[in-house]
Amino acid sequence: MSTNEESAMENASGACCGEQYLCGDGCCSVLLEVSRADIVFLQAIFESYEGLGTVRTMDKSIPVIAILSTQDMMPVVIEVLESLQQQCVWRFYTRGTPEEKAAYSELLDRWE
Repeated sequence: MSTNEESAMENASGACCGEQYLCGDGCCSVLLEVSRADIVFLQAIFESYEGLGTVRTMDKSIPVIAILSTQDMMPVVIEVLESLQQQCVWRFYTRGTPEEKAAYSELLDRWE
């Protein structure tokens, strides 16, 4: 296993970036801040990978998206995101208050 794969596995298990992941019952999501112009680009990329994940806009007033996937696929989700850093600027959504993140978690539960 490569160092990148090991790092991605740590991310998926929450050992490294646990606050960026919302997981439950095998379903995980990662919250990202992206420019509005890149939301459609990311949706197209993730739709082109069968079974990788689904992109959801969390709040139309701010450019925060959730990528929903299975826990097993999170390393691949992270790998794809890292490979897109030259074409698309993104970062993990960390500015939200615990209440905002809890609200997003409730929204995600409805999509499962």
